Parts: sequence; C-alpha cells; structure tokens
Amino acid sequence: MKSKTTLVSLAVWLAAGAVCFAAGPYMGTWKLNAKKSKMGRGMGRNNTVMYEAGFFKTKVTVDGVDAKGKPTHSVWAGNFDGKDYPLTGDPDADVRSYTKTNDYNLEYEGQKAGEERRSLRQSLKIVEKLNS
Repeated sequence: MKSKTTLVSLAVWLAAGAVCFAAGPYMGTWKLNAKKSKMGRGMGRNNTVMYEAGFFKTKVTVDGVDAKGKPTHSVWAGNFDGKDYPLTGDPDADVRSYTKTNDYNLEYEGQKAGEERRSLRQSLKIVEKLNS
C-alpha cells in the first residue's frame, strides 16, 4: 500500500513538473501594438492572442478582424510538436500545426481540406503582453 501511494505521488509530481516546465514566455494574453506593426492597410490582423497551458495540450485563442473589418475568433488546442490538430473559427484552415523553434519564436502551418499548406512565423518581439 505504501509503495502504491509513493508511486502515485511521484507520478502526480512528475506530471505537474512537466506542465510547469513546458510553459514558455509566450504563455498568457498578448495584444498587438498597432502603432509598431508593419502590416499593410486592408490586411486582417490578430488583435489578441491567448496561450493557455493545459495538462497535456496548449490552447491558443485568437481574436481579431479580417481584411474587411469583420471580427474573427479561432481556437486551437494541441502541442507544439509539428503535428496537425483541429482548428475552429478560421475560414482558411481546418487544421493547424505549431512548432516551437526557440523560446521566443513559433512557426505554424494551416491547411484546409488537403489544400496547399500556408506557413507563418510568429515572434514575441511584435506583440505586447497584457497579463502574465
């Protein structure tokens, strides 16, 4: 009995440690600083991006506006392992894969119904963090 309790406790501590150490500096809520942005007129933009660490997945919620000024909202949950995970709310993609290139850069690809993939790179230098 004592060894089972010890084993369960060890497993819980290891899982909690993995979640804590998996969190990167990008976790939290981020807001685009439009004054420092170099995006052209008539382009859509992500105004707020929220990264939430889950037990085994990261949830990414994006709110912004499209090129016509209509509000957008998309949600993705998965790991930063380069594998495709379902995406909701994005008219251009139904799956997305994120890859963490280092602590401050993420690359992601989106794909809709098997069409050609579109790739983007995201750097923390272009956004301003709201909450830790």
